[in-house]
Amino acid sequence: MTARSPHTQTDAKTLPQAIRPAVRRRNSRAVALAVSLLVPCAGLAQGGLTPPAEVTPEIIALRGCVEGVSHPSGQPLSVEDQGAACDDHVALAEDAIGAIFFRGLHFFDHGITDAHRAQAFDDFSRVIDAGGDVPSAAYANRAWLHVRHLGDADAALADIDNAIALAAETPRSGHFERRAYILTAKAQRDNEPALIGLALDDLDRALALRPDSRTALRMRDALTGYLRDLR
Repeated sequence: MTARSPHTQTDAKTLPQAIRPAVRRRNSRAVALAVSLLVPCAGLAQGGLTPPAEVTPEIIALRGCVEGVSHPSGQPLSVEDQGAACDDHVALAEDAIGAIFFRGLHFFDHGITDAHRAQAFDDFSRVIDAGGDVPSAAYANRAWLHVRHLGDADAALADIDNAIALAAETPRSGHFERRAYILTAKAQRDNEPALIGLALDDLDRALALRPDSRTALRMRDALTGYLRDLR
């Protein structure tokens, strides 16, 4: 990630004090706006299952974890009850790693406590450490947890790079949006305007894949305005 971006001027001024890595303060309106636009995206679609007629512990756990409903009634579960169903799914499923991945997705997408986020982080790490055919979402979602909840932009960048590499044959705009966010966070921390240019490059890639992405469009406008103010 050291290549120069065409978006970045060689004589760019340093980032203003307001967005330096006393990270509690993010008072640069342009950069803060861009940072606020990116929200966690779901890793997998969880619908589309045809409910089976059988009522077994395995099916109850599977539907509870993946669909977030009780079986056979189809009534929605609370976050905690869905998490408990995921625990059962992990214990009962033949593919334990796949079940762990779905539990991580549940707590990543719907978790509301630090314990939920810690569980998601641990589950994605277990999926990654197991090797084999690792879903790119495991890396991409762990990257988000690294940067947003652990404050580790370097680890986040390594993870999102892996996610992008894994999805090289079917690139995802959301991965590039997420890396743009991470690069912006590193720019704040390290006082490196060049990283803003690299973030803009990723937003260009995201928009090439999904031209109507409001997140990418608004982040690009905010960061372009910030670089323009540096000149």
